[in-house]
Amino acid sequence: MSWLDQLTGAAPKSKGSRIATAVINARPSQNQPCLPPVPPTKPIVESCYTAVRQPSGPGDVGQVVEVFWTCVDGDLQITDAQGNPSGPFVQIDASENPQVVACRLARQKWNSERTPFNRPIRYQRDGNIV
Repeated sequence: MSWLDQLTGAAPKSKGSRIATAVINARPSQNQPCLPPVPPTKPIVESCYTAVRQPSGPGDVGQVVEVFWTCVDGDLQITDAQGNPSGPFVQIDASENPQVVACRLARQKWNSERTPFNRPIRYQRDGNIV
C-alpha cells in the first residue's frame, strides 16, 4: 500500500477487492429517503361553445353556453371550469369527435334542466308566439 492509498483510505487493489467494492456500491443505501408516490394527474379540461337557443328575430341573438369536458381513453365527462365532474362518464368510439359529443351532452343537460313554465313568452311582430 502506498502513502497515497493510506492518506485517502483506499483499499489495496486486487481482483477480489474491486468486485467487492462494486457489489457494495450497487446496493441501495439505507439512508436514502423513499420517494413519495406520484399522485395521479388530472386530465386536461377542454372547452367549446354550443348554441342552446337559436335566435328568434332581429332583436334576439339566442343563447350560447361554454362547455367544459375531459376525455381520457374514450371516457368523456362534462365538468366545470376547474375539472370537477358535473355528469356521468360517457363511452365514445374512436371514430367520434369528443367535442361534438360534449356539445350534444351539454345541450341535452341544458334542455332537461329547463321547464316549460316560468319562462318568458316571446312574441313576433305579427303577434304570434315564437
